[in-house]
Amino acid sequence: RSTTAWAILPVVASFTIWAAFLCIAKRFLWFEFTISKEPLSLVSSSLGLLLALKTNQSLQRLLEARKAWGNLIMHARVIAGILATRFYPVKPHAAVVCGRLLCTVGWSLRASLLGLGNDSEALWKLLPAQEAEWIAAHPKPALAALDRLSLLVRKTALDPLYSKRPLATGPHKILLTEIVKLDSEAAVCERLLTSPVLPTYTRFTSRLLIIWLACIPMALLGLGLSDTMVVFGTFISSYVMIGIDEIAIEIEEPMRLLPLNAICKVVMREVCSRIIPHPPSPPFPDAL
Repeated sequence: RSTTAWAILPVVASFTIWAAFLCIAKRFLWFEFTISKEPLSLVSSSLGLLLALKTNQSLQRLLEARKAWGNLIMHARVIAGILATRFYPVKPHAAVVCGRLLCTVGWSLRASLLGLGNDSEALWKLLPAQEAEWIAAHPKPALAALDRLSLLVRKTALDPLYSKRPLATGPHKILLTEIVKLDSEAAVCERLLTSPVLPTYTRFTSRLLIIWLACIPMALLGLGLSDTMVVFGTFISSYVMIGIDEIAIEIEEPMRLLPLNAICKVVMREVCSRIIPHPPSPPFPDAL
């Protein structure tokens, strides 16, 4: 079922009824509400430009949100790989907790962007009770999980069992850099949520569109078209133009269009499969 079609149906029906009323008034009241098509032609180009700019801006927001969540998956995958190869052999419990914190970032960010508050179910299922309680008390649980992850990484890096290992410094720096990048992607998502398209621009476009569509049947009557063609032409024009405007409004909020549940599950699968692979990794050959 098309949600867009059902959303614009009342408005399209209103303009169609308006066109039918004008046709009835012409036939029974002997009075024609007609205007010249030239003014509408002049306005139509400006209206088309406004709708195009509005749609392009909304599409840009959608693409930016998709890119941010795609980068979030990529950074989580890199962090999980370093935790699995560098941290798990030295501090397996700390590596597992870090992986769980990494999974909660996605779920907490999703809940925040959708206005759901704290995703308590995900926190209490993924984290130990003390960790979950601490993160849930934070006003921004996703950032709290990142801060806790960074702290555990730093403490593990200070452990002599890890710091004295060859090539320990490089992966540690990469890991902290990836956490910062993960924080940046969360900031991009929050910016998209808190900075919508200017309401003034949206209101002006909608008002101009209403005026233009209200004048369409008058212009069609002025061309001498039949009543059927006037009503049908108004219906098609309103359906197309209002549909474009409605699509731009829908994709203006990209977080409600993206499959955030599926994305968070992908992050969990990536992290779990790298930190604790199934089946377990084979033993190293004696020659190595």
